[in-house]
Amino acid sequence: MMLKAVDIAKQLGISKVTVSLALNNKPGVSKATRKKILECAYQMENSTKSPDPNPSNIPVPSRNIIKVVAPLTGLNLVQSPEPDLLPDFTVPLERTANHLGYRLEITFPDIRSKSIRDVVEECNHSPAVGIIIFASELSGEEIQYFQGIHKPVVLYDNISETMAYSSVTIDNRNACRLAVDYLVQRGFRNIGYLAMTRNIFNYQERREGFLDAMAAHNLPCSKGHILHIGQETAEIYQKVKINWHKIHSFDAYIMESYHLSIGVIHALRDLNINIPQDVSLIGIDQLPSYLMGNCQLTTLKVPHENRAILTMLLLDNEIRSPEAFKSRLITNCIMMEGNSVKQKEA
Repeated sequence: MMLKAVDIAKQLGISKVTVSLALNNKPGVSKATRKKILECAYQMENSTKSPDPNPSNIPVPSRNIIKVVAPLTGLNLVQSPEPDLLPDFTVPLERTANHLGYRLEITFPDIRSKSIRDVVEECNHSPAVGIIIFASELSGEEIQYFQGIHKPVVLYDNISETMAYSSVTIDNRNACRLAVDYLVQRGFRNIGYLAMTRNIFNYQERREGFLDAMAAHNLPCSKGHILHIGQETAEIYQKVKINWHKIHSFDAYIMESYHLSIGVIHALRDLNINIPQDVSLIGIDQLPSYLMGNCQLTTLKVPHENRAILTMLLLDNEIRSPEAFKSRLITNCIMMEGNSVKQKEA
């Protein structure tokens, strides 16, 4: 039996990255967790009939199937090599679905080579009673094309501007307001924003939130305060390492995504730039400590598990009550204080 990290991750309800570290004897995993992972791997490898890590493969009545569609556009947000945040969504989603009597069927159509119309047709002809669209990588225009699905649908990590479908997102604008408030409280006024180079919903909302928060504090701010760095972690690392002397013109920065947090922190570490003495940083989305090294990044924690549960509960309600009004659920983020922001002297 060929085991994959994702199989063990789903079996234990933990991150695939954690499993990979344990299986490869890398640091960053506690002894207890490492032992649990290795024992699970041994049992799955040696059992005559291993537990199926993907319950959607088990034949179930069609009325119980929920289809999760995670379209890929090449942004590496849905499927990312490191860190892999997908289990943070799928594990609690599957647990909640099972509790409600459903089974999940997860697909990853690449809409660069497959038309959205074909994906919509597959959803309509599927025996599934409801659809969840993992819409992180989708534009507003692409979401409109999915309105051809004639079944209960909930969007995860994006919205339907026309309220055609219910949705679950984080309060991106308020997250950036919290970040700006925190920096101002610690004496900062010269604040920059490190951005990705793609314009997806979450990023656009965060940028608007940053500009609004700066204006609310009467701080100098323009679109020139938003610096577009890159899209991939490796690209961000290289650009920051080579061009930091050109990029760096602010005392503190808010980093738009975990891709930026990883790339920026690793580049600054290799440049021997001290965080927070030389520059202060706040990230959006919490990361495992092993990726941050000695930097305990102050972050806005995103409630991935809570959002997954809400998504399934919302879809269940629409399946049971077809005439239900559409809802737009917005979850907050929580400031997790680390050591990456100093107290600035007056």
